[in-house]
Amino acid sequence: MVTIIPAAGKGSRINLNIPKILIKIGKKRIIDFLIDKVKKHSDKIIFIVNPKHKNKIKKYLEENYKNKINFSLALQKKPLGMFDAIYNSSKFIKNYRKFMIIWGDHIGVQKKTIHGICKIKLKENNMILPLLKKRNPYVEYVFSKNKLIKIYETREGDKCNKFGFSDLGTFLFYSKNFIKELKNFKKKKFLGNITKEQNFLPFILFLKKKNWDIKKVIFKNQIQSDGINDRKDIKKFKNKYK
Repeated sequence: MVTIIPAAGKGSRINLNIPKILIKIGKKRIIDFLIDKVKKHSDKIIFIVNPKHKNKIKKYLEENYKNKINFSLALQKKPLGMFDAIYNSSKFIKNYRKFMIIWGDHIGVQKKTIHGICKIKLKENNMILPLLKKRNPYVEYVFSKNKLIKIYETREGDKCNKFGFSDLGTFLFYSKNFIKELKNFKKKKFLGNITKEQNFLPFILFLKKKNWDIKKVIFKNQIQSDGINDRKDIKKFKNKYK
């Protein structure tokens, strides 16, 4: 399995002069938490980074993980959206059929959750979608008769329900045609209503329309849907991991 970690964000809301993925949470950095969660199941880890931060992240990885993990850095030169970030990993993932994506600021998801979804037996064109129910979700997944029908994104002007399914910033795909589907979706040029970015979540609905089997797996621990978006989040996770 290959794990893709988009980490090209500038972290402008946090206002630090280091890449977001190198922020310290207690004695570790965000990148350490992510690697620890996925390394057992990953033959390779792809970090998608801003060219400005490439050397810093590469240096940190070489100093701390040389001969411990197999990694590559893919570049996202312009902030064109999370789908664009994933697409930029294409040349590094050609020889795989199982793909895990975890957001580069998302340290709430638990290691045992990742272990659990990686153990699930998958067939061709399957996706595992880990979710939990929460109040006032920022992103909401809507189902009808256990089938995904809609994804609401607050950042694009959608209005989520007061209580609904939210993701864990973690997604698992199995298909020999995954890269082909990335290319097909990119051609559609679906852009967000507000951000005008090519978002990643509509790609999941795109796969659903192409008869992919989207399997939801429900978890309960609320912190699993949390990432690092501002200084309050840093403080919260420092308290959790101190």
